Amino acid sequence: MRPLARPPWEPWFEGADAGLVAQSAFGRFCAACERHLNEGVEAWDARTGRRAAARATASGWDDLLPLCVNCLAASEAAAGADLGDDAGLRPDRAAPFADAAAPPFTYVSVPVAVRGADEAGDASAPATVERVLVRGHTPAAVAMIGRFALNTPHHVVTSDGGDALLLPAGTPLRLLDAYDPRLERRTEAWVDAEIAADALAAAPPGGRGAALRSLGWGMRFTGFWSVWAQVLWDRLQDDEVLARVRDHPAYLGTRAA
Repeated sequence: MRPLARPPWEPWFEGADAGLVAQSAFGRFCAACERHLNEGVEAWDARTGRRAAARATASGWDDLLPLCVNCLAASEAAAGADLGDDAGLRPDRAAPFADAAAPPFTYVSVPVAVRGADEAGDASAPATVERVLVRGHTPAAVAMIGRFALNTPHHVVTSDGGDALLLPAGTPLRLLDAYDPRLERRTEAWVDAEIAADALAAAPPGGRGAALRSLGWGMRFTGFWSVWAQVLWDRLQDDEVLARVRDHPAYLGTRAA
C-alpha cells in the first residue's frame, strides 16, 4: 500500500467534485489496490467506509481518499462487518513500509486454480493462471485485504493451502477480468517491473538514464506503486532506483515511509 501524505485543505476544494479533489491530492491511482484510474475516480469516505459526498467539504477532508469502483464496492459491502482493526493501515495515516524487514503486505506471483463456470462449461479454459496476490502478515493487513477484496471477492484458499478463483455460474474468467481487472492488471505490472529490473541491471552506464525513464513511464500507466517498489528493490537492492520510485511525479504525496 502506497503511503500517502495528505496535503493541507485548499479553499478551491470547497464544493468541488470530491473525486477530482481526491485525485488532485493523491494522483490518479486507487488508494487501496493502487491501479491506475483511467476509468474514473470514486470518492471514498474512510470514516464510514462508503462513497463520500459528491462535493468536497473541509469537515470531510481528513477522510477523503480516491478509490476504484471495485474497491469502493467491496468497502461498501464490508461496511459494518467485523473485519478486525484495519484503521492503523490507512495509507494516509500509517507507514506501511516503515519496517522493510517485516512489511505488513507483500506481493507474490503464484499459480491460481480456476474453478467454477470455466472449469465446468469451457473445456478450453485454463486450469490455472499465474496471478500476483497480495498477502497480509499482520491482523490489520489481513483485515485491510478483506475490506477491499484486494484479491477479488472470488479468491479462496483451498483445503491444501493453495489459491483459487471460484467463478460464479455463467462467468468465465475473461468476464471476471473485465469486471474486476485488479488481479490481471497487478500481474501485468509485476511483469513490467521484472522487465524494467532486468533492463536496469543490464544497462551500461550510458544507458541507465534511458532505462530509468522507461521505468517511469511504466509506473505511470500501470499503477501498482507497491508492486514496482517491491520487485525493483528485491531484484536490484538499489537506493537510487527506489528513490526514483518513491519520488515519481505522477505519484503525488508519496511519503518516504
